[in-house]
Amino acid sequence: MIKNISRFVVLLILIFSYCKGKEDPNETFIDDFPQELKPNVKIVKELHNAIPNRIIVNDSLVFIVNSNNEDTLINAYDKVSFELKESFALKGDGPKEFRSIGLVGQQFFKNGSSTDYAYDYSSQKVVDINLISEVGDNRIGESHIELPQFFNGFFKFFFISDSLTISIPLDRAENRFKIYKDGVEINVPYFSNPPFEINNENLSNIYANVGFSINEKKRIFVGAPNLLGQYDFFNFNGDYLYTSVIDRDVNLIEQATVPDFVDQRVLPHYITEIIGDEEKFYSLFFTMSASNGLSNSVIHVLDWEGNPISKYVFDRVIFSFAFDRVDNCFYGLSYNATDDDYFYIVKWEL
Repeated sequence: MIKNISRFVVLLILIFSYCKGKEDPNETFIDDFPQELKPNVKIVKELHNAIPNRIIVNDSLVFIVNSNNEDTLINAYDKVSFELKESFALKGDGPKEFRSIGLVGQQFFKNGSSTDYAYDYSSQKVVDINLISEVGDNRIGESHIELPQFFNGFFKFFFISDSLTISIPLDRAENRFKIYKDGVEINVPYFSNPPFEINNENLSNIYANVGFSINEKKRIFVGAPNLLGQYDFFNFNGDYLYTSVIDRDVNLIEQATVPDFVDQRVLPHYITEIIGDEEKFYSLFFTMSASNGLSNSVIHVLDWEGNPISKYVFDRVIFSFAFDRVDNCFYGLSYNATDDDYFYIVKWEL
């Protein structure tokens, strides 16, 4: 009994010290958003016999990127009828085939023009891919985008241009990000002075990035760590700027000092996907843990100074989303709550 009471007191001290009484001037804890909305989500398509993992939208088509155990990795659907119009990006080792697709639909900027690219992280190649024109055009480019020699290992890339490349090392052993800027290699290490005590062996697991976006105009980018419900901001030189904290799990604070953790499974993993524009970004956000399963999703809207703008609250898990700038609405991918064999494409208005 006394041991339980003592542990409870310790947890209260941790909560008070780290969640409210912190002295780090670079951290801001967000308790409330100025506006909270509950979108009217509509199911527009059921997806059978495939496991989707990402959704992308253009003027007339909705693209679904399938998991890497599918033979065809991308399906294109008409945005009005949601009839399947095209399947492409075959799995394989050929010049226009992929072993596995990581990012797709990210903008690649070169010599003042832009295109889209698909990144095959298994074979470490970046390929031009056409997600703009109508069905019928050749989707997969003939040539690969050359990566700087600096990237001679396995990385996840979230921005590539002729003057700037920002990536996440897959081994995450020493650095959180790697940047190649104007011919200069920059390694961005983990925080040397984290907001609470963390054993060095745990840094890569805690700060493993699951969401990211950049703002070219302001020359900053944001990363969302795996085990921290927060958004960390950096400039293009890799300098840490500030953090907006949404949630910080007390069990993590308690376990972070133990090498390799006591039991990571009980900790919530914060799953995010971020879409940004010049003034703000939208972050799709839900938690996953072995003990509590998946939470329902929310979307946080923040400006690039880390200030809260609004929050969208959903009654379901949405695990990928895309902003349709033509029709001013969102599309998303959602699980079927009672049947694991199929998924939904959903839509909601702003």
